[in-house]
Amino acid sequence: MAAPATIAAPPRLKPIFSGRLFTNLYLKSDRVQQAVGSAWLTDDLDFNDQLSQKLTVEVHGVRVRVREASVAFSNPSWDVRVGRQIIPWGKTDGINPTDLLTAKDFTLFNQDEEVRRTGSNSIRAVLTPKEGISPFTFTAVYTPVAPRSKPLIPPGVLPAGAVIRQAPSFNRPFWGDAEAAIKIAYSGEGWDASAMTFRGKLHTPEYELALITPTSVELAPVFRAIQALGGDFSLSTSSYVFRGETAYVLTENNTGSIAGALPSYWQGVLGAERPWPLNSNFRVLTQVAWKYHPRYTPSSGPLATADALLLGYSKRFQSTVLFRVGYDNDDQPWAAEFALAVGLAERDSLFRPKLTYRWTDAIKTSLGMDRYAGPPLSPFGAAKTYNSVFFEAKLLF
Repeated sequence: MAAPATIAAPPRLKPIFSGRLFTNLYLKSDRVQQAVGSAWLTDDLDFNDQLSQKLTVEVHGVRVRVREASVAFSNPSWDVRVGRQIIPWGKTDGINPTDLLTAKDFTLFNQDEEVRRTGSNSIRAVLTPKEGISPFTFTAVYTPVAPRSKPLIPPGVLPAGAVIRQAPSFNRPFWGDAEAAIKIAYSGEGWDASAMTFRGKLHTPEYELALITPTSVELAPVFRAIQALGGDFSLSTSSYVFRGETAYVLTENNTGSIAGALPSYWQGVLGAERPWPLNSNFRVLTQVAWKYHPRYTPSSGPLATADALLLGYSKRFQSTVLFRVGYDNDDQPWAAEFALAVGLAERDSLFRPKLTYRWTDAIKTSLGMDRYAGPPLSPFGAAKTYNSVFFEAKLLF
């Protein structure tokens, strides 16, 4: 006699909550530079094997915003997600030439670049053929309205007395103010590589002179159109991890003849990381990044000089070397890191030592310092006003 058929119970709608609470305190010798308490709360909900939802709400001080809110449909080959989401691209440390889809809030001080990212309303489709076992992955992203970064403008960079107008709203969705990107990735044994193309907007504005009165100067933010082609790779050996990333970005100022407009550029990063030979608890990273503008006209005038500084085209060729040493031992509650970035063309630098203590697996505190140096109109030199000691406490759950 056959056993009676069993009826599968319907899936339970059980959300999984996670998040973190953290506070950042940046102190100068004479004042508090920034003090922000923040919270993230994420809810992941699976409706069934194919349909899921994700919501992340973040609070920074008195600001409350939705970081991510999306619905996803997935099967062994496809993953399609619709809604507000953060889509970071790139493999290298700190500088990512292919990370053109996300915007950032640069006014929020934090050593973790992920904290600065802001979400955008997008459609992302990921295809891995052969029911997910193919080494190839194809990704397409469409954003009807391009996101915008919130720049941090050091005092004295813009002309004296300048007032920035509120940025106009993007009002040409689905084409003029939309963004689209495609990436093809391949995963091999011990290595992977990808190629990408992008069409969209600069997320960080340039500034144009809008109005001059006897008492003020008004500047208008401008978000110019760009196109890009690039890729990245990583390669792991028994001792080393090599990473590289590059992109050529075609801007509206391809000839380099428009004053105060970012010219087309080639940006690349190469880095290598390995354990310290005498003690595997130490890891050493060396990385070089460069940016080259084939058609370049030196900026003239205070506003054009400010734009060149804020968007990183004050020289035809710029390069930055990053050296970082980190110590972490699972048997010890504390970890340490020392990072030094040096701009070779501008002769400026950032030095950042940091010490972290793990009270538990979920609770960490960090103490460190940001020390900028260089000429006043260099990227790190202009940031000397932000030299400070910082403290961070973080709770993960």
